[in-house]
Amino acid sequence: MDVIDFLPDPTMIIDMEGCVVMWNLAMEELTGISPEDITGKGNYEYSLPFYNERRPILADLIIKGDNDVEKNYPSLRRKGNTIYGESHVPGLREGGAYLWGVAKPLYDKDGEIIGVIESIRDITDLKQTSETIRKQRDELQSINDEFSAAMENLKEINREYEETNRQLSETREELLKTNELLMFSEEKFSKAFRASPMVISISTISEGRYIDISDSFYEATGYTREEVVGHTAFELNIWVDLSDRERILQEMKTKGRVRDLEMRFRGKDGEIRIKLFSADIIVIQGEPCLLAVNADITERKRSEETIRKQKDALERVNSALTETLSEMNKSRLRLEETQSELVASNERLKISEEKFSKTVHLGPVIITLSRVDDGRYVEVSDYFLKLTGYTREEVIGHTSAELSIWGDMADRDKVMAMLKDDGVVRELDILFRSRNGEIYTMRYSAEVVTIAGELHLISVAVDITERIRAEKEKEAMEQQLAQSQKMETVGRLAGGIAHDFNNLLTAIMGNVEICIMKSGTEYPCYHNLETIKKASESAADLTKRILTFSRKQIIEPKALNLNAMLEQMQRLLERLIGEDIKLETIPAAEKGEILADTGQIEQILVNLSVNARDAMPAGGKLTLETADVTLDEHYCRNHAYAVPGEYVMLSVSDTGTGMSDEVRKHLFEPFFTTKPKGRGTGLGLSMVYGAVRQNKGIIEVYSVEGRGTSFKMYFPLSGCEKISEDGICEDETPGRGHETVLIVEDSPLVLDFSVNVLEEAGYRILEAESGEEGIKSSASYKEEIDLLITDVVLPGINGKAFAEEIQKQRPGIKVLYTSGYTENFIVQQDLAKKGVSFIGKPYSAHSLLRKIREILDSV
Repeated sequence: MDVIDFLPDPTMIIDMEGCVVMWNLAMEELTGISPEDITGKGNYEYSLPFYNERRPILADLIIKGDNDVEKNYPSLRRKGNTIYGESHVPGLREGGAYLWGVAKPLYDKDGEIIGVIESIRDITDLKQTSETIRKQRDELQSINDEFSAAMENLKEINREYEETNRQLSETREELLKTNELLMFSEEKFSKAFRASPMVISISTISEGRYIDISDSFYEATGYTREEVVGHTAFELNIWVDLSDRERILQEMKTKGRVRDLEMRFRGKDGEIRIKLFSADIIVIQGEPCLLAVNADITERKRSEETIRKQKDALERVNSALTETLSEMNKSRLRLEETQSELVASNERLKISEEKFSKTVHLGPVIITLSRVDDGRYVEVSDYFLKLTGYTREEVIGHTSAELSIWGDMADRDKVMAMLKDDGVVRELDILFRSRNGEIYTMRYSAEVVTIAGELHLISVAVDITERIRAEKEKEAMEQQLAQSQKMETVGRLAGGIAHDFNNLLTAIMGNVEICIMKSGTEYPCYHNLETIKKASESAADLTKRILTFSRKQIIEPKALNLNAMLEQMQRLLERLIGEDIKLETIPAAEKGEILADTGQIEQILVNLSVNARDAMPAGGKLTLETADVTLDEHYCRNHAYAVPGEYVMLSVSDTGTGMSDEVRKHLFEPFFTTKPKGRGTGLGLSMVYGAVRQNKGIIEVYSVEGRGTSFKMYFPLSGCEKISEDGICEDETPGRGHETVLIVEDSPLVLDFSVNVLEEAGYRILEAESGEEGIKSSASYKEEIDLLITDVVLPGINGKAFAEEIQKQRPGIKVLYTSGYTENFIVQQDLAKKGVSFIGKPYSAHSLLRKIREILDSV
């Protein structure tokens, strides 16, 4: 609004209801009507001073679209959203006056029209210039006669001069007060700056670089805002006479302002227009800038050129009078300069206020200003209110202690100590409490400053809560990953050892079994053979545990209901843990079954129950529980191998001695045990870990020394039908046969054992130690081969690829895979498919013959 008052042309703003919103000083001077008397009035009240009647004006063409208004403006024209028009008005002076009007809509931030701004200019003098000059000639004599009277008036002028000096002194005092306020604030520009129909610009004095322009700048020159802002008039080739800018600066230097300085400007299309240039100095961010307004007088200049010589003669006559009044003008000029500086200071004051306000309330940063003497808040940013939940009225005038802002009062003591010692605080992490009690971690900086002679504390705090949380989650994930990689490495080593060990056990157990079958119980070494057999079985069981830990044990997963398993195993576990320990089962899961190997889940329950029993030597309580759970993305980010989805939880909890954090870190490592020497192998929990992982589960341990331990295992829902049992009894006598069998095995001991067993049972045997030998043997044998027995892992071509090649040669051949250790595709993915048969090492002669007969007899 200050900018509109500054405009030299009479200007008013009318809202969409036809009521006057703004009536500037130039309009008051033109009509004699003050803003207080006209603001808020409608019903065409604004047309009375001009037409002596209520009628639409140029602005109503925008507000109401009333085309009848156009007949009152014979020279009406439009350019973009701006309307120009000339009209004759009877109400301003005797005989009427001619006015040139410019009207333009005003928009809100959403682009909706909220009103119209209209500026007018009295062009009556232009039309009557010739008549005026003639009258001036006649009046020249009268002027000379009045000259003497003017001398008498000088005395009165001198009195006015003294009064002017007094006003000058008062104005200087007001200027000093305004400059003090300028320490806290600067000026805020009005929306009317850009919407004004007058061409307005702001540029730096040092370089002449444009900072901002009004929208009408584009209409007057053809340059867009993007083409102008950041560039100089020289770069845009706007100046016709390059010395014009120096004229402006010289005028500013001598008078402190520029008023109606005539200049020529070049538009983007090259057209040269004559403008009246007015400007004042304003300060933006400490840099002097030029606030300029220019009015197009090209057409007027063309008319004035014809009477310029006559004006020159008149000006020479008036020069004598001008010299007489020069002293008075100098005094008035000093007053005007001081008033202009006051206006500029006020403008800088408003800009400062806006910038400070935007800085404080910008972005997700807490900024506060408080008095040092009592700690009461003077100003806070919007983000402070958002984070704490307080309103501005609840904060301003209160202290941080009254609002319980500090999450830890020790942080406040630390801040106050640093301020006392250094006067500043730099990036100190503190705890910050919101209104609802939520705690945030903030990176806090503060400094003591002096404002209006009073000490204030200005502080800035950045919310780093999520960053701290993310760093902790990252650290936890890195620890879990390192543990998982360590377990994986140990598992691979253990699995590799078990692979070779299984081949040896297969040969040992098989040959011992053959010897026992042939010798009978009367054989002198029978008991020795039985001892060897039992030792081999124990070794096989140990190997199975190692493979389970390393997740290389061959499993046969099926749909398994954990609730039913707890019920079936309850009596077994009660006998296992003893009478002094109470067993409680809570089968709460309802969602469905998991896909897992039944034997491994049973082993998990037995091992954990035995460990719980050993942790409760004086008795206690063992709780087995199932529950439906959903693991979300947040949980899975913090737990290796976890995938979001639906799970069934199986927990085993005891009230025993518990364990320390150090013990818990090594709990699943093979051969790690806290039991006395000779009482534990250290493989029980590592087997549990491997079994859980091999069945695609997740295991967590919670323990407190002296209070007990809880193992929680999460298995994904199966989503499949239960796999039926094979129904074959281990005690059944394996059948003999006469079919032809091709055996491919890279271990000579296992190959020799298998050949002896099958030949004893009546089968015809072809043998090979590699896939390549097996292919040659099959190709050279002309008769039918009924069954192929192959190890999964072979030198050169692997067992699966070899079997597929043989099946191409002999489409009807059946295949039995065998392995003691493998991560091969055939075992991991194809085992559950129909038609794929497998037997794990070590195997006995009995189980090998039974499996062969089962395959050959199947349809």
